[in-house]
Amino acid sequence: MEDNLSIKEVIVVEGKSDIIAVRRAFDNNIKVVASHGLGLTHEFLEELVKLNERKGIIVLTDPDYAGKRIANIIREYVPNAKFASIAKKDASKNSNVGVENASDEAIIEAIKRARPELESVSDEFTMEDLVDNKLIGVDGSKERRIDLCKKLSINYTNGKQLLVKLNSFGITRDEFNKALEEVGG
Repeated sequence: MEDNLSIKEVIVVEGKSDIIAVRRAFDNNIKVVASHGLGLTHEFLEELVKLNERKGIIVLTDPDYAGKRIANIIREYVPNAKFASIAKKDASKNSNVGVENASDEAIIEAIKRARPELESVSDEFTMEDLVDNKLIGVDGSKERRIDLCKKLSINYTNGKQLLVKLNSFGITRDEFNKALEEVGG
């Protein structure tokens, strides 16, 4: 992958270990979210629908029963999502099967087979935006984040993850400013 290009879609994996493995494979130059296993919530699935409309998603789950079940649930909600898979033999270590056990090459090949789109790398938002707009570090910032997340149709999150979501979900500066205006304060 060229230095100034990144995969446009957000990669959806099962857990934190999978996020680490996918980011490692792509030198952190990729957007990844976790489904938290079979504990998929309606809110998370709705967020995936919106995320797919904005950026697209590629679902990469473990090559086991739970992973297939998670992929099928997401497929019901987001039928036009892209799906990637790693062979069980390439994702196994000491009888443990999972994306986190796959080599960087196996992860990259799985994502490539899903035919991702490439886009120029640029982070629209910085921590400074969150500080300047009282979304972190001051009394009432949590409430402002809750309100902002509702206006932007993303699940509530802490400040650090809000920054990730703003950049990953393709939210524009205009959308951000309009939502802040509606939040007030």
